[in-house]
Amino acid sequence: MATGWSEIINKAAIIIDDDNWTRELNTSPARFFRAKSDWVTMALPLLNRPPNLQAWIKDGMTNPAYDTAEWVSDEQSTDRETTVATGLVGYAMVSVTQRSADGLSETPYSLPENAYDPETGNLTFPQQTEEGTVYEIDAYTDGTFRDLDYTLIRLFSLAVSVVWDERLDTNWLNDTMKIKDSSFETEKESTYMNSTGAKRSRNRAAFQDEIALYEQNSAYLTRVPKGRHFTALNR
Repeated sequence: MATGWSEIINKAAIIIDDDNWTRELNTSPARFFRAKSDWVTMALPLLNRPPNLQAWIKDGMTNPAYDTAEWVSDEQSTDRETTVATGLVGYAMVSVTQRSADGLSETPYSLPENAYDPETGNLTFPQQTEEGTVYEIDAYTDGTFRDLDYTLIRLFSLAVSVVWDERLDTNWLNDTMKIKDSSFETEKESTYMNSTGAKRSRNRAAFQDEIALYEQNSAYLTRVPKGRHFTALNR
């Protein structure tokens, strides 16, 4: 049994607790998992204790697959349902969003069950109310790791949350003095930045503590013969 990248992402979302993640997931699940898979890739190097852990996790790993397409409703689509040849063949998940007329926002669009045919890549849209509506189509197939236990899934999820938090440390806007005038002033900007930076440092330290404990436990289980663990712990 394998562990999916989406499982790591879902567990990380609980730790991160970001409303934007929830909004993105609700808008387009396929696009959400595609985007957040990049953070799983960046988190993997943090799983480096014991030294062979990263290579062990990567053994047999498969990467997610994803692609996008677009369809614009036409005059014929207002008379009948339309089957669109998206070219997105063989994907496990397809999400569709409807773009606003000004192109600045989008809303999730629910398709009928079995509207997507993974064998052909065809996507069948119901009869449209008007022509010129733009639909963004995102397709995603989950990547897999070998079967990870609960401890490793937690460590991996914590690693994702660490790299997600630390993106703020390299954001140029955070390091730029903000304009202040009589109508607007950022109260105690430096104090706020220092406190949030310290919080990120604590989160990184907490992760390092957990992975160090994992390394220690792994070494113990390797050296102590099976069957003696309980006896040793209760001496």
